[in-house]
Amino acid sequence: DAQVAIELVPYLKANNRTREAKTTFDAAYKEAKSLLDSKPANIAYMNNIAWLSAECDERLDDALPIIEKALEISPDEFNFIDTAAEIHYLLGHTAKALEMEKHAIELAPEMAILKQQLEKMQSGKLPPRHPTTRPQ
Repeated sequence: DAQVAIELVPYLKANNRTREAKTTFDAAYKEAKSLLDSKPANIAYMNNIAWLSAECDERLDDALPIIEKALEISPDEFNFIDTAAEIHYLLGHTAKALEMEKHAIELAPEMAILKQQLEKMQSGKLPPRHPTTRPQ
């Protein structure tokens, strides 16, 4: 389940349990990818797999074109913009991430979480990298 992976994988990584983190992420990704493959035009499935990747800091290079496709279909969906911003941020594309997060806030100013995301990105603090994502 993607939500379980989103909560568990960062914990496992933080506790140097990288093999378990990878196994957990891979299972959730496989399930999310299977759903997307069954309905390739489903923009919610696109966002789900991209958000899973972002929150687990895994397969970001694969997630970016998926969320970009969702944004081509639904360019003003603030959740999708936030997901894309998070991926850009994790990939080190800070200017693009800030631009996108500010746009998401313009579209949904009542969403406090977006402002928190922007503050995190403005701080410049990236999460630590783990061997399951890319070499340090």
